[in-house]
Amino acid sequence: MSKVIILGGGVAGLSAAHHLIANSGHHVTVVEKNGIVGGKARSYAATGTQLPAEHGLHFFGGFYRHVIETLKQIEYNGTHTVFDRLIDIPAVGYGRRDKPIIKFNPCPFGAAGLGASVTIEATLRQRFSGFELSSTDFAAFVPHILRVMTSCKERRIESYNKISWWDFIEADCHSENYQVAFARTLRTLVAADPKKASAKVMGDCALALLLGLTDGTQCFDRVLDGPTNEAWLNPWQRQLDAKGVAFRTNTEVTEIRCSGSRITSVGIRDEKGDHDLCGDVYLCAFPVEVVSTMLTPELLAADPDLAKLTKLATYVAWMSGMQIYVNARAPIFSGHFVAADSDWAITAIPQAGLWPRIDFPALSGNQIADCLSLIVCEFKTASGNLGKEARYCTPLEIRDEIWAELQRTHSRDGFNLNPSMIQHFQLDPALKLDPRTNWPIDNLEPLLVNEVGTWDLRPTARTKIENLFLAGDYIQTNADLATMESAEESARRAVNEVLGTQAVSIYEVHEYESLELIRAFDRICYENGLGWGVG
Repeated sequence: MSKVIILGGGVAGLSAAHHLIANSGHHVTVVEKNGIVGGKARSYAATGTQLPAEHGLHFFGGFYRHVIETLKQIEYNGTHTVFDRLIDIPAVGYGRRDKPIIKFNPCPFGAAGLGASVTIEATLRQRFSGFELSSTDFAAFVPHILRVMTSCKERRIESYNKISWWDFIEADCHSENYQVAFARTLRTLVAADPKKASAKVMGDCALALLLGLTDGTQCFDRVLDGPTNEAWLNPWQRQLDAKGVAFRTNTEVTEIRCSGSRITSVGIRDEKGDHDLCGDVYLCAFPVEVVSTMLTPELLAADPDLAKLTKLATYVAWMSGMQIYVNARAPIFSGHFVAADSDWAITAIPQAGLWPRIDFPALSGNQIADCLSLIVCEFKTASGNLGKEARYCTPLEIRDEIWAELQRTHSRDGFNLNPSMIQHFQLDPALKLDPRTNWPIDNLEPLLVNEVGTWDLRPTARTKIENLFLAGDYIQTNADLATMESAEESARRAVNEVLGTQAVSIYEVHEYESLELIRAFDRICYENGLGWGVG
C-alpha cells in the first residue's frame, strides 16, 4: 500500500481522497492550511455573529454529473445521503433595470431531430418571452446554437476554444436585448465573460442552461438545504475520517521538493513549526494561483510544461461574495436571481426559504429574518450609479451599490427594498482591505476564468514527474469552468492516473443523442480540414 499525500482540502482534494479510499488500499493524508476543509466552497460564521456566510452562493447546475454522483455516496445521517439535501431552485429570475423581472422556465427541451431549428426557436421564444427580442434576434441566434449542437467534440475543443462566445454569436451585430439574453445572462450563471470566454465552453453551457436537458429527469438548478459545511463538507470529512483518511488542518505547505523525476517530500508548517512530510505519491489539489507560486527550478526541470501554469494563473479574477442580512423574509425574487444588465454582474439567492434548518431569528435575537447571498462577478467595471469599480469601493459602498441594483431590478414587481431592512452584512474575508482606503487590494481566493486560448495552458492530471499528480478546476476537464463540477471531475481523472485504471467514471458533457450522426459526419469533415456545415 502506498502513502498518498493530498495537498489541499478543497472540493478537488476531498474528492480525490474519497475516490482513492473507495477504490484502493492506499493510506491517504489531506493537508489543508485552513482550520476547516472545503476551500472556496466552505462556509463560516459572519464576523462577530453566529450567522452563516459563504465565499458566495453555491448552486449545482442541472448538467452537473460528477459531483452529483459523489453526493449520493456521502452518508448524512445513516439513512440519507448528502444528495437528499439538494433541493430544486423554485424559479430563476432575470432582472433588468426598471423593467419587470422575467421568470425563466427551466423545463426540459424536447429531443431535437433534423428539424431542430424549428424546435430550438420555439423553445427560445418560451424561455426569453420577456426580453423583448425580435423575430430577427431569434432567427440570428438559432444557427449559432445549432452549430454548437451539431459540431463534433474535436472541432469544439480545437477551433471553438480559439474564438469568444461574443464573436461566435456575432453579438456586436445585433440588438442590446440579443446581447443580454444570449450572452450576458450566461455570464452571471457561469462566472465567465462572454467577450473573453471561449465559444466551446459558453456553447456547452448555453445548450444546458438556455435550452435545458432532453431526458426530463434533471432540474435546471439545485442548492443545498443548508450552509455548505453543515450540509455537505462536514459529513464528508466525518465519513472520510471514519474510513482512515488523515486530516492535517491548520497546516501550510511551504515547498514541494523534487529530485530528478520524483517528489521526495513536502515542507509543511503548523503550530509546532516547520517539518517535512514524506509519501510515495503526491496529489496536488491546490488552485492554480497557489500551484504557480511553488514551481521551483527542480520541478520545472523535471516537467517543463508546468511553466504554463504561471501564465494560466494570470487569468484569475475577483469574483467574490457578500451576504446581506435583512429583517424580512425573501425581500427579493424568491429563487436564483440574475441582475442581467448590472455593471458588476450580480447574482443573488435569498437563503432563508432554502435553509429550513437555519433559524435566523434565533441566531440574531429576532433582528434578522433572511440572508441575501450574492456574488459580484465584475470588480473592474464602473457602476452606473457610483461611477466606480468595485475594487475602488469600501465594503459599505459595495453593499450599498448592490442594494441599489436590487432596488432598480425589482422596482416594477412590488418589492419594497428599504435600506432600513439591512441589519448586517459580510464581505468575503478573502478580500483583503487597504488599511488607508478600506478598498480591496488583494483577493486570496480568486476564481480562474475561462478565456479564449487558455485550453492549451491547462495541464492534464498526470505530470512528467513520476509521483506527482494534479487536480483542480484548472485541469483539462469536460466542464472546463471554475466550478465544483470541474474540481470533482479533475479529482476523478487524477485518481485514475494514480491507480493506473479507469476505476472512477468520467462523463462527457450533455449531448443531444438524436444529433449524433450529424456530429459523426462533422468529425469526418473536421478530420479532412473542412468547415462546419459543408455537407
